Amino acid sequence: MQTELNYQKRGDKEKSTTDWTESVTRSEFNYLTIPLLAKYTLHDAELGKNLAITFFGGPYGSYLISASANVKSGNETDPIDIDNQSENTDMGAILGGGISYRLNNGGSIIAELRYQMGLKSINKQDPDLRNKGMGITVGYSF
Repeated sequence: MQTELNYQKRGDKEKSTTDWTESVTRSEFNYLTIPLLAKYTLHDAELGKNLAITFFGGPYGSYLISASANVKSGNETDPIDIDNQSENTDMGAILGGGISYRLNNGGSIIAELRYQMGLKSINKQDPDLRNKGMGITVGYSF
């Protein structure tokens, strides 16, 4: 089992055209996320003693720190207040895998790819709007 505390910036970009004018709406959501992951590590002699492959999955919970949006139409950019439209929490599932290489000093270099799928609506006005995305982690483990 593994748990983490992550700061995540999620967002959306939506293009629309009205009266021959194109506008672009960008939304940005900042979350604190805590996943609880079940992790399986595969050590294979053919991979070498220092290399390991991992697979993981589990639920996550997120708390919305801030939400903002702006609309760009032509040369003008206008802010939009979306705090009252956004849900304060998000819940979902994470699936992923990665590799780790153990160094001689006992630490490890890790690389992971994960898919995050929201199971709860993040918008009070649109019950079908959910978070989803891919993430890449590269790091050092002590």
